[in-house]
Amino acid sequence: HSSTKDFRFVFSANGAGKTTGLAHEIMWALQGYNPVLDIYTPVPAKVIIVVDSSKKIDEVLLPELRKWYLLRDDQLKREGKPYTSRIIIDNASSAAFYSAEADPMTFEGVQSTHVFIDEPLARNLYVALRRSLRIKGMVGKMLFCGTAISEAWLRRDIYEPWAKGDLPEVACFKVGINANVD
Repeated sequence: HSSTKDFRFVFSANGAGKTTGLAHEIMWALQGYNPVLDIYTPVPAKVIIVVDSSKKIDEVLLPELRKWYLLRDDQLKREGKPYTSRIIIDNASSAAFYSAEADPMTFEGVQSTHVFIDEPLARNLYVALRRSLRIKGMVGKMLFCGTAISEAWLRRDIYEPWAKGDLPEVACFKVGINANVD
């Protein structure tokens, strides 16, 4: 949470707290204040959240957000979908949920201030989402949190070049977990 890099990637196994960390970062972007860095960011923020499956929105991510933050039912919008598709908070910041299963053209032409990605996605979706960070006068931020057991491009195009010092705008973090098995 203390990294100031614009593009951050957290790679870890299940159970390391990726979803909890992601929930906090999402809310800090929406609220316009990061308490770890003690910095304010412009609002209203226009946030994109990409999950591997739309089922995960209501079953995993929203319960985690509501565990830590007060989100009223009237702030959660379905917009004709069977799952929550948008959050709009009182300062007019909004978060739109997308599924990585969607047609790649869905991501073309969107604009955002922040992109949060939960679990690996295809490279072409990442490229489109990175292009979405183009709202005039705003510095786009991206946070990826995932168990990178698929999508080899993440190692080839992100982790290895970062490790060599070739991606100065990127920060990568590998988080391990220890489990005691009886």
